[in-house]
Amino acid sequence: MRKIYRLLILFTIMGGGIGSSIVSFYIIGFLNYGVIEESYSFYCTPDIITEPEKIRIDTNGRTINIKHNTSSMPYYMKADANLKVEGMYMKDSDYDYFITEGHYLPSENITELVVYSFGRTLGLFYHPSWTAKYNININITLRTDISYDLYLNVEDTDIFISENLDINELIIN
Repeated sequence: MRKIYRLLILFTIMGGGIGSSIVSFYIIGFLNYGVIEESYSFYCTPDIITEPEKIRIDTNGRTINIKHNTSSMPYYMKADANLKVEGMYMKDSDYDYFITEGHYLPSENITELVVYSFGRTLGLFYHPSWTAKYNININITLRTDISYDLYLNVEDTDIFISENLDINELIIN
């Protein structure tokens, strides 16, 4: 593999043209094509029971599925965040710029879930979001015996909400 890289670099230097640099960029990129898949789960049960239960979700994910529980569960909310990134220069990479946080804020009496993807720069002139496909799905399960206020702070996201939920207030920004 190192010989291929050396030959491509030598070809770029000897060719001296922008076209050969672009070709080398794509050849090396496709040789380093990869897929990253990660999953995170959060379970929230506030210390103080208040109705309606307030939940704020901040994300730039592709899809949010909010559904009701089909069996009894001891927590108010279960959230599963699934990430799949596929593209050039992703081989043997980790996804350390994927932010997932779930916590209860007692000062505001609200449960907050933050799921964000920030692309990092590989070198000076390349950003992986130019060629990578990002897919972030968030599945949220809520109890049917509790009333909820949902605050969704989303960017370019499809939202699906089950009909059997008791949602007192729904705000989408």
